[in-house]
Amino acid sequence: MAMTQSCLDNHDCFRVLLQAMSRPGTIFPLPETADRGLLPDALRVLDTVVDQQSSCCLLDADPGFAAQLQDLTHTMFKPADEADFLLAFSGHSRGRLLKAKRGRLAFPDQGATILFGVDSLSDGDRDSGVPLSGPGIKAVNYPASPVWGRRS
Repeated sequence: MAMTQSCLDNHDCFRVLLQAMSRPGTIFPLPETADRGLLPDALRVLDTVVDQQSSCCLLDADPGFAAQLQDLTHTMFKPADEADFLLAFSGHSRGRLLKAKRGRLAFPDQGATILFGVDSLSDGDRDSGVPLSGPGIKAVNYPASPVWGRRS
């Protein structure tokens, strides 16, 4: 059975996501796709990792995005405390991220994955960067400072 271009694009995107998650604080651009411009980056990432057995909570997305996500992935929409993926694309969640499912050291897969949108990232330091620490990170580092704003 031949692989479709969409499947190959998702494979490339997945490899980049694995790199990014294994190297917290390092920015990895998504690879170019054959059908550039068809899907916004957020939808492309979600198409790669979400399916009909996953659940999402859209914290601030418009109904049009929700419909696109449903058509593409067949995901279930659930409240923040039950969802596998929480999506805050406008740069704020109004505190609802605090309700996300939390994994444990032995079972990190039981926690929610959060996709948080910012307009851009700049070089960070102890005063301006977002502190990253935890399992897999040797020492606290401050890789980037988010530039907040509303996306159009």
